[in-house]
Amino acid sequence: GLPDERAQQQLVIKEAKDYERNAAIMRKYSLRHLIFKRKDLKHALGKLGLTKDTIRHNIMLFEEICGRYDYDRASYVSNPSGKYGVKNIFRKEIYGEGTTVDFMDFHIRIPSEYDFYLKQYYGDYMKFPPEDMIKKEMEKTFTLR
Repeated sequence: GLPDERAQQQLVIKEAKDYERNAAIMRKYSLRHLIFKRKDLKHALGKLGLTKDTIRHNIMLFEEICGRYDYDRASYVSNPSGKYGVKNIFRKEIYGEGTTVDFMDFHIRIPSEYDFYLKQYYGDYMKFPPEDMIKKEMEKTFTLR
């Protein structure tokens, strides 16, 4: 849930995003060392000033921020972990009861007002993106460490 005022909504999203990002970085860094360099984990985390307690603390603060405004009484809702910032803020009513659509071999629940939802994120989502954007996404490489 979020407050009704747009400026307050943005502050809550930013605050939650900061803690979520910190916790995600810590988890990713910890996981990488747990898998590949288990014996060096405590030393590596110590160099960053991280402990299990600081990771837990960040997660706790993130959850506190997310629970600050009661969902049932809120008119606006958001996914604070989403990458779209204020585009993640919606009037709760667009979710409605939801509707189910078939996608491949799955039945997926989507917002009742899915057209509005998709337009807020992507604009004209029925148009293909420009060819250069498709190519850029298809040529991304990822490195596993």
